[in-house]
Parts: sequence; C-alpha cells; structure tokens
Amino acid sequence: MRRNVECVGFDGPPDRIMHLFEFHLSFHEYKEVRSGCLPNRLSQILPGDFPKQGWKLTSDQAGNVTWYCSGISQSLWTWKTETPHHHTVFQLPWHPILEDMVKLGGALVHSGLATIEDRGYLFTAPPGGGKTTTLARMPPPWQVLGDDAVLVWANEEGSFLTSPLPTWGVLFGLKERLQNVVQWKVGTVIELAGMMMIKKAQHESLVSLRPSEAARQLYRAFSEHPMVVPNRNPIRKHLFHIASKLAKTTPSWEFGLSLNGDFKELLDGVLPHSR
Repeated sequence: MRRNVECVGFDGPPDRIMHLFEFHLSFHEYKEVRSGCLPNRLSQILPGDFPKQGWKLTSDQAGNVTWYCSGISQSLWTWKTETPHHHTVFQLPWHPILEDMVKLGGALVHSGLATIEDRGYLFTAPPGGGKTTTLARMPPPWQVLGDDAVLVWANEEGSFLTSPLPTWGVLFGLKERLQNVVQWKVGTVIELAGMMMIKKAQHESLVSLRPSEAARQLYRAFSEHPMVVPNRNPIRKHLFHIASKLAKTTPSWEFGLSLNGDFKELLDGVLPHSR
C-alpha cells in the first residue's frame, strides 16, 4: 500500500469506526439475523452498550457482510459470512462509506483526475470508453492524479473540491499503473475547474455541454462505482442532486477523441490557463 498510496493521518475523532474480522454464522445466529437482531458474538465485540435491533445488513457477491446502524459510528465488516458467488479481491464496506460521503455533501465518482496550474479536471467515460487511455496520453504540463475514482464535495463557497483515489486493481497487482502517476496522494485536495465527458470519435473535438446533459452523465458516473447503487436505494436521490449541483456550477465539455489523435492544442484553446 505504501508503495502506491501516500498514507494520510488526521486529527480529532473519526466519523466511523469499522471492525473487520472473519465471522461464520451459526444456524441459531442466522435465525437471529433473519429476525432483525445483531448476533451476541458481534454485539460483544462492540465497545459500549449498543442496541441489538435496527441494524442494516448489506452483502456482496464475495460473501462479505456490512453491519451498520443509523446514528452509530461503530460498524462491522465480516467476511466468509455468506456463501460467496465468486471471488472478488477488492470488495470493501462501501454502503456505509457512501452514506457518510452523501451526508457530508460529497460522492465518489467513476472518473480520472488531471490537473494543470493547480486546477482539477474530471475525465469521465462509460466502462471501456477510453478514460484510462486518454489519461495515459495527457501531455505536459498536465499531471494525472488518478484514473479510477475521485471524491468530490462542495465547499462553503458553493464550488467543488476533489481528491483522487487509487485504482484498486493496481493495489492488488491485477492491473498495470499509469506511468505518469508516480504515487496516489489521496490527501491531495484540488479545486474542480471543469469536467470532460469522453466520447470515442473519428476526430478530436471539444464541445461545451449544457448542465442538463452533463448532469445525466455525472449521475451515471456517481451510481456505477465502486459498486452499482440499486435504483431503490435512497442514496440515488442524493447522488442525483449532487450531480445536478455539480453540473450547474462547473463547466463541462464533450471530449471527442480518436484512437491516435493529438488533443493538446484542443485543450490549450479552451481551458482558462491558456487565456
């Protein structure tokens, strides 16, 4: 982790404390869970006196279960709790993490992040849409901070800030990292200046998008990563509002790119630093 990520410390009490351990449900405990109770073995692990009722359970296809309760900072993440449907190496307890992000006015967007003159630009695309390929071709003096996920949130002035997250597949040795990303500095905070919606095309083009068009694409990028948020999940409503606000306050463009075209002059002609 330290070879790939700059670890960041923080002061003050944490917003959430996550307990991680292996936990196999017995038949009796399974009946407790079915009736909405937190099993005794889990409640005994938590420090302090917490209710046994009211806990939310979410599971993933790898057999991991997240246990969390509204208004309580203590949460649990257990693995090998359910029968796995397939092996997934980088599942994390995303449900409570995403809920916390939304409560703080932020979200995690499936996007790359590149900067120039201390201004950040998101680069989004559907899966397989050329996002990583585009970021690998970014010309100097652009700096690529991440190619997979970006945390965004609004500041007190109403503009948005960003912070890059690493590519999980790279951390686990499943993918090769971008050569122009030396180390993911997840504590980096950059003011967001614009958004590029990548589209495969025959020729390079950069067309300004209306907020309504940008919001639709941002909403997709908010909802598909790092987990697909189900339509019935109430977080979807908050993600839509964040995407709409982001689209209204931040310029966005449709970035048409061919496989081998040069887009440096295209960017230089539209971004504020060149004026």
